[in-house]
Amino acid sequence: MTYFEWLKKGYIFHGLVGTVAEIPKFDDVTNVPTLWNPADSGKVIVPISISVGTAAATTEVIHGLCLNYRKNLGSGVATAAPFSVFTEVATVPMLIGSGKASLAKWSPATNTATAAGTQLLTLGMGLWVEGTPGNSNLYSDMIFKFESMLALLPGTSISLCSNVATSTKFSSSIVYAELPYLPGDYIIA
Repeated sequence: MTYFEWLKKGYIFHGLVGTVAEIPKFDDVTNVPTLWNPADSGKVIVPISISVGTAAATTEVIHGLCLNYRKNLGSGVATAAPFSVFTEVATVPMLIGSGKASLAKWSPATNTATAAGTQLLTLGMGLWVEGTPGNSNLYSDMIFKFESMLALLPGTSISLCSNVATSTKFSSSIVYAELPYLPGDYIIA
């Protein structure tokens, strides 16, 4: 199925980090932009792209952006659960006007996990500095296309993170498809 066929069926959604913010280091457990597929969703989430734009850099730090993942997450937020705080923000259906709502949970900024995620992959994008700090060129518009190489089964999440701590503020967003989950279609150990 093509992206357009997914779009016509109302499967594609967009999550936005509405306020520019730092992207935390990979081992942080708070306030990391996170897409969570709850265990009871009945869906498989297929990320399509992540876009990131540099909004402000007080002290330029060379870094790269990456993804973390978590599994065995269940569906609820509670003190002893994998997420003790998860302020969900509604995503937008890319079939504008459809009224479709995603079953995935998107928290662009306010969340707390019980444990750090596991590094999954580097995105091949980040902040590279040419020149001296305060007088340099920032590369600011970046996009990573997943090309169907990642899927989130129920009870898993991904988070956008950085390989080092940085004060750079970014705007960012994720586009993903939410497809029917048919367990027989996936090899699960």
